[in-house]
Amino acid sequence: MYNNKKIVLLLAGIIFIISVLAGCSSNKDKNIDDPAATDSNILDENHTTGSQDKQEDNNTGTYPKITDEDKRLVQDVNIESIPVPNEPSTSNYIYLKLDKNQGEVGDVIKAEINVNLAANFAGYQINIKYDPEVLEAVNYDTLEPFDEGTKPTGATILTNQDFLPINLVDNDIANGVLNFGTTYTSYSDYKESGAAEKSGTLGVIGFKILKKETTIIGFENSKSMPTGKLGTMLFNWDGDRLSSYEVVGVQKIN
Repeated sequence: MYNNKKIVLLLAGIIFIISVLAGCSSNKDKNIDDPAATDSNILDENHTTGSQDKQEDNNTGTYPKITDEDKRLVQDVNIESIPVPNEPSTSNYIYLKLDKNQGEVGDVIKAEINVNLAANFAGYQINIKYDPEVLEAVNYDTLEPFDEGTKPTGATILTNQDFLPINLVDNDIANGVLNFGTTYTSYSDYKESGAAEKSGTLGVIGFKILKKETTIIGFENSKSMPTGKLGTMLFNWDGDRLSSYEVVGVQKIN
Protein backbone atom coordinates (compact mmCIF):
# COMPACT_ATOMS: atom_id res chain seq x y z
CA MET A 1 0.00 0.00 0.00
CA TYR A 2 2.81 2.43 0.84
CA ASN A 3 4.56 1.81 -2.46
CA ASN A 4 1.32 2.40 -4.34
CA LYS A 5 0.84 5.66 -2.47
CA LYS A 6 4.34 6.80 -3.40
CA ILE A 7 3.72 5.98 -7.05
CA VAL A 8 0.44 7.92 -7.07
CA LEU A 9 2.05 10.91 -5.37
CA LEU A 10 5.01 10.82 -7.76
CA LEU A 11 2.73 10.77 -10.80
CA ALA A 12 0.69 13.64 -9.40
CA GLY A 13 3.85 15.61 -8.77
CA ILE A 14 5.16 14.97 -12.27
CA ILE A 15 1.91 16.27 -13.73
CA PHE A 16 2.10 19.33 -11.48
CA ILE A 17 5.65 20.36 -12.32
CA ILE A 18 5.16 19.71 -16.05
CA SER A 19 2.19 22.09 -15.93
CA VAL A 20 4.40 24.65 -14.16
CA LEU A 21 7.14 24.37 -16.77
CA ALA A 22 4.50 24.74 -19.49
CA GLY A 23 3.32 27.99 -17.92
CA CYS A 24 -0.12 26.52 -17.21
CA SER A 25 0.02 26.13 -13.44
CA SER A 26 -2.13 28.04 -10.97
CA ASN A 27 -1.26 31.70 -10.43
CA LYS A 28 -3.25 31.92 -7.20
CA ASP A 29 -1.52 34.34 -4.85
CA LYS A 30 -0.83 33.58 -1.22
CA ASN A 31 -0.92 36.52 1.21
CA ILE A 32 2.11 36.46 3.51
CA ASP A 33 3.33 38.75 6.25
CA ASP A 34 6.03 40.53 4.28
CA PRO A 35 4.65 43.09 1.82
CA ALA A 36 5.44 42.85 -1.88
CA ALA A 37 8.68 44.64 -2.62
CA THR A 38 9.87 46.21 -5.83
CA ASP A 39 12.69 44.56 -7.71
CA SER A 40 16.00 46.17 -6.86
CA ASN A 41 17.24 45.91 -10.45
CA ILE A 42 17.24 49.19 -12.34
CA LEU A 43 15.28 49.37 -15.60
CA ASP A 44 15.76 51.71 -18.51
CA GLU A 45 13.66 54.81 -19.10
CA ASN A 46 11.00 52.88 -21.00
CA HIS A 47 10.22 50.62 -18.03
CA THR A 48 8.87 51.32 -14.57
CA THR A 49 9.22 49.68 -11.20
CA GLY A 50 6.71 49.22 -8.44
CA SER A 51 4.89 46.65 -6.33
CA GLN A 52 2.52 44.23 -8.02
CA ASP A 53 -1.13 45.22 -8.26
CA LYS A 54 -3.84 42.59 -8.05
CA GLN A 55 -6.71 41.90 -10.42
CA GLU A 56 -9.84 39.90 -9.63
CA ASP A 57 -11.04 37.01 -11.77
CA ASN A 58 -14.67 36.10 -11.12
CA ASN A 59 -14.04 32.40 -11.70
CA THR A 60 -10.68 31.74 -10.14
CA GLY A 61 -10.08 34.36 -7.47
CA THR A 62 -7.27 36.85 -6.93
CA TYR A 63 -4.28 36.64 -9.26
CA PRO A 64 -1.07 38.62 -9.52
CA LYS A 65 -1.31 41.24 -12.26
CA ILE A 66 1.49 40.88 -14.78
CA THR A 67 3.18 44.26 -15.20
CA ASP A 68 5.88 45.49 -17.58
CA GLU A 69 8.33 45.09 -14.73
CA ASP A 70 7.42 41.44 -14.26
CA LYS A 71 7.82 40.76 -17.98
CA ARG A 72 11.26 42.38 -18.05
CA LEU A 73 13.94 40.83 -20.23
CA VAL A 74 17.65 41.08 -19.55
CA GLN A 75 18.02 43.19 -22.70
CA ASP A 76 15.72 45.79 -21.11
CA VAL A 77 18.01 46.38 -18.14
CA ASN A 78 20.10 49.54 -18.06
CA ILE A 79 23.47 47.91 -17.44
CA GLU A 80 25.10 51.16 -16.29
CA SER A 81 22.58 51.53 -13.45
CA ILE A 82 22.96 48.08 -11.90
CA PRO A 83 24.50 48.32 -8.40
CA VAL A 84 27.63 46.24 -7.80
CA PRO A 85 26.92 44.10 -5.94
CA ASN A 86 23.14 44.08 -6.39
CA GLU A 87 21.68 42.92 -3.07
CA PRO A 88 18.22 42.40 -1.50
CA SER A 89 16.59 45.29 0.30
CA THR A 90 14.06 43.13 2.20
CA SER A 91 14.11 39.87 4.17
CA ASN A 92 11.75 38.13 1.73
CA TYR A 93 13.52 37.43 -1.55
CA ILE A 94 15.01 35.25 -4.25
CA TYR A 95 18.56 36.35 -4.95
CA LEU A 96 21.16 35.66 -7.65
CA LYS A 97 24.37 36.10 -5.66
CA LEU A 98 27.86 36.22 -7.21
CA ASP A 99 31.08 35.61 -5.29
CA LYS A 100 32.77 38.31 -7.40
CA ASN A 101 31.79 40.80 -10.09
CA GLN A 102 35.00 40.87 -12.09
CA GLY A 103 37.63 38.52 -13.42
CA GLU A 104 39.97 37.57 -16.24
CA VAL A 105 39.47 35.19 -19.14
CA GLY A 106 39.42 31.65 -17.75
CA ASP A 107 38.23 32.66 -14.27
CA VAL A 108 35.06 31.03 -12.94
CA ILE A 109 32.47 33.11 -11.12
CA LYS A 110 30.32 31.35 -8.54
CA ALA A 111 26.60 32.16 -8.78
CA GLU A 112 24.22 31.02 -6.02
CA ILE A 113 20.44 31.20 -6.25
CA ASN A 114 19.30 31.84 -2.69
CA VAL A 115 15.82 32.19 -1.20
CA ASN A 116 14.60 33.60 2.09
CA LEU A 117 10.82 33.50 2.26
CA ALA A 118 7.99 34.17 4.69
CA ALA A 119 6.02 31.32 3.12
CA ASN A 120 5.96 27.53 3.25
CA PHE A 121 8.13 26.97 0.18
CA ALA A 122 7.51 23.81 -1.86
CA GLY A 123 8.41 24.39 -5.52
CA TYR A 124 9.91 26.75 -8.07
CA GLN A 125 10.90 27.38 -11.66
CA ILE A 126 13.66 29.79 -12.74
CA ASN A 127 14.82 31.06 -16.12
CA ILE A 128 18.33 32.58 -16.31
CA LYS A 129 19.76 34.46 -19.33
CA TYR A 130 23.44 35.16 -20.02
CA ASP A 131 25.61 35.92 -23.04
CA PRO A 132 27.15 32.60 -24.25
CA GLU A 133 29.81 34.47 -26.21
CA VAL A 134 31.10 36.02 -22.99
CA LEU A 135 30.29 33.37 -20.36
CA GLU A 136 30.07 29.59 -20.26
CA ALA A 137 27.83 27.86 -17.69
CA VAL A 138 29.77 25.10 -15.93
CA ASN A 139 29.59 22.88 -12.86
CA TYR A 140 31.37 25.04 -10.28
CA ASP A 141 33.22 22.08 -8.71
CA THR A 142 34.18 20.02 -11.77
CA LEU A 143 34.15 22.78 -14.44
CA GLU A 144 32.18 20.45 -16.72
CA PRO A 145 30.11 22.53 -19.17
CA PHE A 146 26.34 22.51 -18.78
CA ASP A 147 24.22 20.80 -21.42
CA GLU A 148 20.47 20.88 -22.05
CA GLY A 149 19.79 18.52 -19.15
CA THR A 150 22.17 19.90 -16.52
CA LYS A 151 20.63 21.12 -13.28
CA PRO A 152 22.73 23.21 -10.90
CA THR A 153 24.21 21.35 -7.95
CA GLY A 154 24.57 22.58 -4.37
CA ALA A 155 20.90 22.79 -3.38
CA THR A 156 20.26 22.97 0.36
CA ILE A 157 16.46 23.30 0.18
CA LEU A 158 13.71 21.12 -1.37
CA THR A 159 16.02 18.12 -1.07
CA ASN A 160 14.21 15.99 1.56
CA GLN A 161 13.63 12.60 -0.07
CA ASP A 162 10.73 11.86 2.30
CA PHE A 163 8.66 14.35 0.28
CA LEU A 164 9.67 13.01 -3.14
CA PRO A 165 11.37 15.99 -4.81
CA ILE A 166 11.38 15.97 -8.60
CA ASN A 167 13.61 18.04 -10.88
CA LEU A 168 13.03 19.08 -14.47
CA VAL A 169 15.46 20.97 -16.71
CA ASP A 170 15.16 22.55 -20.17
CA ASN A 171 18.34 24.52 -20.92
CA ASP A 172 19.15 26.20 -24.23
CA ILE A 173 22.93 26.49 -23.99
CA ALA A 174 23.47 27.85 -27.50
CA ASN A 175 21.32 30.87 -26.66
CA GLY A 176 22.52 31.28 -23.07
CA VAL A 177 19.37 30.11 -21.27
CA LEU A 178 19.17 27.98 -18.12
CA ASN A 179 15.64 26.87 -17.21
CA PHE A 180 15.12 24.52 -14.29
CA GLY A 181 12.82 23.77 -11.38
CA THR A 182 12.15 21.51 -8.42
CA THR A 183 9.01 20.66 -6.51
CA TYR A 184 8.04 18.32 -3.73
CA THR A 185 5.44 15.87 -5.01
CA SER A 186 4.20 14.68 -1.63
CA TYR A 187 2.66 18.00 -0.62
CA SER A 188 0.37 16.44 1.99
CA ASP A 189 3.20 14.69 3.85
CA TYR A 190 5.35 17.83 3.66
CA LYS A 191 2.56 19.98 5.10
CA GLU A 192 1.70 17.43 7.79
CA SER A 193 5.33 17.41 8.92
CA GLY A 194 5.01 21.07 9.91
CA ALA A 195 8.68 21.52 8.97
CA ALA A 196 8.32 24.31 6.42
CA GLU A 197 11.42 25.13 4.39
CA LYS A 198 11.88 28.86 4.01
CA SER A 199 15.56 29.65 3.48
CA GLY A 200 18.42 28.08 1.55
CA THR A 201 20.22 27.65 -1.76
CA LEU A 202 18.38 26.40 -4.84
CA GLY A 203 21.57 25.77 -6.77
CA VAL A 204 25.12 26.83 -7.60
CA ILE A 205 26.34 27.62 -11.12
CA GLY A 206 29.82 28.41 -12.35
CA PHE A 207 30.19 30.98 -15.11
CA LYS A 208 33.52 30.71 -16.89
CA ILE A 209 34.70 33.97 -18.46
CA LEU A 210 35.35 33.51 -22.18
CA LYS A 211 35.84 37.14 -23.14
CA LYS A 212 36.91 40.22 -21.17
CA GLU A 213 33.75 42.27 -21.61
CA THR A 214 31.14 43.88 -19.35
CA THR A 215 28.08 41.65 -19.31
CA ILE A 216 25.11 40.69 -17.15
CA ILE A 217 23.50 37.53 -15.83
CA GLY A 218 19.82 37.81 -15.06
CA PHE A 219 16.48 36.15 -14.42
CA GLU A 220 13.96 36.70 -17.22
CA ASN A 221 10.65 35.25 -18.34
CA SER A 222 10.51 32.74 -21.18
CA LYS A 223 7.99 31.06 -23.47
CA SER A 224 7.64 28.22 -20.97
CA MET A 225 6.84 30.65 -18.12
CA PRO A 226 5.34 33.81 -19.70
CA THR A 227 3.54 34.79 -16.49
CA GLY A 228 6.57 34.55 -14.23
CA LYS A 229 7.67 37.29 -11.88
CA LEU A 230 10.96 38.57 -13.32
CA GLY A 231 11.91 35.09 -14.47
CA THR A 232 10.76 33.26 -11.34
CA MET A 233 7.77 31.22 -10.23
CA LEU A 234 7.54 30.13 -6.59
CA PHE A 235 4.90 27.92 -4.93
CA ASN A 236 3.93 27.02 -1.36
CA TRP A 237 2.89 23.67 0.12
CA ASP A 238 -0.76 24.27 -0.80
CA GLY A 239 0.22 24.56 -4.47
CA ASP A 240 -0.49 28.30 -4.43
CA ARG A 241 1.75 30.59 -6.42
CA LEU A 242 3.58 33.26 -4.42
CA SER A 243 4.02 36.84 -5.56
CA SER A 244 4.97 38.83 -2.45
CA TYR A 245 8.73 38.56 -2.61
CA GLU A 246 11.61 40.63 -3.93
CA VAL A 247 13.51 39.45 -6.99
CA VAL A 248 17.18 40.41 -7.09
CA GLY A 249 17.94 38.63 -10.29
CA VAL A 250 20.41 40.69 -12.31
CA GLN A 251 24.15 40.99 -11.65
CA LYS A 252 26.84 42.81 -13.64
CA ILE A 253 30.27 41.39 -14.40
CA ASN A 254 33.14 43.63 -15.50
